[in-house]
Amino acid sequence: MGEVLVFEHIPHKKILVTGPQRSGTTICARMIAHDTGLEYIDEDRIGVDNLSLAHDLFMSSRQFVLQAPALARWCHKMDADLVVFMMRSIADIEKSQRRIGWGCETIELRKYATQYGPIAQIKYNFWHNRQKGQVKNHMEVNYNDLTGHKLFEHNRSGFSARQWRREQ
Repeated sequence: MGEVLVFEHIPHKKILVTGPQRSGTTICARMIAHDTGLEYIDEDRIGVDNLSLAHDLFMSSRQFVLQAPALARWCHKMDADLVVFMMRSIADIEKSQRRIGWGCETIELRKYATQYGPIAQIKYNFWHNRQKGQVKNHMEVNYNDLTGHKLFEHNRSGFSARQWRREQ
């Protein structure tokens, strides 16, 4: 039986995969890059949330999939051909954040001019109420729908925050 390619139909060449941290942006961006043959670019290559570096990347002639949850606040202003916004339950995101000791909630909350989380809920509200209508080409991807893809590991509970670096 042949490989199931869930993203091979995407015609776009400059793709931003974003959403709350721990929502599955890394695995989804890897899957899209794999299925489309585009270059995968990790958020670290743009300084996690450096808007100038992200802008330069989108203005370049490169074709890529950029994984950058920290850019969720500005995804409607990026020059991406497609914005993929990851969806995952708040409870699962918070569980993952606790598991790895994620400590950037305060930094992310400041981007939305608030001091109170959970940041995942704030990002989802901002996406649905203010950004989504401004993004010409967008796709919402539910983390749980990724489980049928060949790159999805069924036992992900032991993975670190940067699980892909460990495996490369």
